[in-house]
Amino acid sequence: AKDTWSGTTNDKDDFAQGIVGLNNVWAMTQPWTGGTAKRIADETEFFARTQFNFYKEIGNYYRNELGCKQVINASNWTTADTTRLNDIERWTYAANDVLAVNKYTGGVHTGDNNGWRIDPGHHFTAESCLLNPRNLPTNLKQTVGHPMLVTESTWVSPEPYQSEGPMLIAAYSALTGLDAFYWFSATAPQYESDPYFNFLNSNGQHPLYKWTCSTPTLIGSFPAAALMFRKGYIREGKPVVHEERTLSQLWQREIPAISEDRSFDPNRYAGNTVEKNAIKNGIDPLAFLVGPVEAKYGGDPSKSIVTDLSAFVDHNARTIKSNTGEIALDYGIGLCKINTTRAQGATGFFAKAGEVKLSDLSLKIANEYASVAVVSLDGLPLATSKKALLQVVTTARPTGWSSKPSEFKSDDGKQSFKGFEIEKTGKMPWRMVTTNGTVSLRTSTLSKATILDAAGFPVKMVEGIDHTNGRLSFQLPADAMYILLD
Repeated sequence: AKDTWSGTTNDKDDFAQGIVGLNNVWAMTQPWTGGTAKRIADETEFFARTQFNFYKEIGNYYRNELGCKQVINASNWTTADTTRLNDIERWTYAANDVLAVNKYTGGVHTGDNNGWRIDPGHHFTAESCLLNPRNLPTNLKQTVGHPMLVTESTWVSPEPYQSEGPMLIAAYSALTGLDAFYWFSATAPQYESDPYFNFLNSNGQHPLYKWTCSTPTLIGSFPAAALMFRKGYIREGKPVVHEERTLSQLWQREIPAISEDRSFDPNRYAGNTVEKNAIKNGIDPLAFLVGPVEAKYGGDPSKSIVTDLSAFVDHNARTIKSNTGEIALDYGIGLCKINTTRAQGATGFFAKAGEVKLSDLSLKIANEYASVAVVSLDGLPLATSKKALLQVVTTARPTGWSSKPSEFKSDDGKQSFKGFEIEKTGKMPWRMVTTNGTVSLRTSTLSKATILDAAGFPVKMVEGIDHTNGRLSFQLPADAMYILLD
């Protein structure tokens, strides 16, 4: 070992007693030369193989000794350096059936106890993924030959722009081949009717839950999004990046061609914002929104393939198109359009976008922000479908909620933000911004529109339907989230 490492030692070594000291993990996050580089590479391999073998041993114990039939996921959730070490981490997970990550998105949220509750006096920013697409939780480098899951995620409250979440996850999970996405946390099977802790804070108000997806804007957006994804209405794209890396490259911690940004997790990382990877001359990280990005570990680097992204990503126009032609994101305006045969819609800042025209659907939405989708319920193309779901979700807050514009510092005082200060956390019921807009759908078969309640039962017919020139057009009801078209 001493010869291989050119005599490099540390203060934990006692070679005479057969003891080889280990360096601090920090050393694996740095570039080295000479004997130190060889030593740190060997240490990295030692740690990686130890972790891989542990996962494999425990997996075999679950499967063969205990007789567990479930799929097994090994995960340490995060590593010390996303760019240099994440590929090694994923290689160790491949000892078992499926790979997984926890990956959230949301804005800055500061204040006492902000890790688990929302109180008056807290500050937050409103940050839509539509304007910051690198924050999308589906931006994952997937391992060839293994399913990929996101086992915890949400648009973390008090983020107001939540209704985009289910639509974006459905669209980009389908596009990239992400296999499952677990929303955290379903505190109720419907809209949470009491999203408050039962004690009063110093302002005499009840703190709000922070970690719930049972809001009208999240769980309320599930029906159309789930149909798109589960019915396969959005196609999976061809890989835009297929990167093969030798194990030696992993142990040397060579910089990969493309890397994910570090996951957003306000309870586990210092600071208030997501750390971006800084690979120089690497592949554009917006590739994750064009199609699947995959890696093969222990492969042949000469077989790596990178698609020319110029036809899909326009940084000047701030637009990204999927390589299937079915998803188009304008991250300048903040609008994503889904345009398939059986599912069409858009989510984002409609007031800036103007009229949105898709293959069969036209949307004129006056709301600043909303998510609107029409999805076939009978599996037929929308133009000939005899039953379809129209879903409209805006933004929601509890009754009496109030906040005001504010400038504030990060928890460590090193960053400044423009956002909002919470004045009141309010009370139930939820209040949804009323819908203001019209829809027009090209159809030869649909002629009626029926408002549905949250459980999918009919409430009343929509009046003022115009069914001429092969289109079904009407003013969206101000207070309806779900409308059956038949």
